Amino acid sequence: MIRCILLFLTALVLCLGCTATAAQLSYDGYKQVLLDVYEEFDDGSAGAEYLWYSLYDIDGDGVQELIVLAGTCEADYVRRIYTIVDDEARYVGETFGGHSTIYACPDGGFYNMMAHMGYQEIYKVTYVDGAIVEEFVLCLEIAEEEEYYTPGELIEHADITDFSLVEEGAI
Repeated sequence: MIRCILLFLTALVLCLGCTATAAQLSYDGYKQVLLDVYEEFDDGSAGAEYLWYSLYDIDGDGVQELIVLAGTCEADYVRRIYTIVDDEARYVGETFGGHSTIYACPDGGFYNMMAHMGYQEIYKVTYVDGAIVEEFVLCLEIAEEEEYYTPGELIEHADITDFSLVEEGAI
């Protein structure tokens, strides 16, 4: 019996060690994505300095997806979404990014809220069967003195050149 317990504990320690290594590989993959997106939009102007990213478990599988704001300005920003597959970052889709903010959705996915000049749209974004799915939720016109409706808790984000979210062990 004691021998079985010792074998079980040894196997558990080995598995925990493997998990830590896999997480480190995942961080490296996400860092490379961030570097690639920055390089793609770094044209010498300050445009790439306005790009940022978030980590959020969209599909509830325990792996946080990387959501990267990419583009040159509000007119063409998109949120590119990546996940970890076989310890590598893999692109899975995108959603709009101009004039928008993302919020946690308590029942899975996240809310992508676009608000500009008194107009607001909210979409629920999920990751189902390997694909990004957008579902229309709400459209409002906001009077000048009113605040925009916020659908949930703001998802934390960091500058695209700041790897702190990835390095803190968020996945």
